[in-house]
Amino acid sequence: MVYDKGKALFVEKLLESKQSPEEVSSAVSLMLTGGHLSLPAEIMAALSALSKRSLWEQAAGVVWESCRSGGAQLDSAVFNAAMNACSKGRQWEQALALFSGLSAVGLQPDLFSYNTAMSACEKGNTWA
Repeated sequence: MVYDKGKALFVEKLLESKQSPEEVSSAVSLMLTGGHLSLPAEIMAALSALSKRSLWEQAAGVVWESCRSGGAQLDSAVFNAAMNACSKGRQWEQALALFSGLSAVGLQPDLFSYNTAMSACEKGNTWA
């Protein structure tokens, strides 16, 4: 699959901040089911838009659906972005599930992965 900078830019512009959470949620769902989120840059743009609107559940869902369908190229940055969305939503359990998902798809966690997982636990008050 060839990286299409124009397509990634289109996804980013489509999901700009002027849209409501509902509009972004619908747009991401349509892009995902239509197979239009297949490259890491495209997925990252969608995850960023979801995170900005506190749509952590859908952000995690994008990654899980991409894993299930097998049609997307995933990397640790994609998982990290979804973990960050969950962390912002104080959803430490979801963030840790994504952290575990990295190795399940054959990816290695990086420093950002570990930091995001720890931040999610801290925000979720899971340690004193």
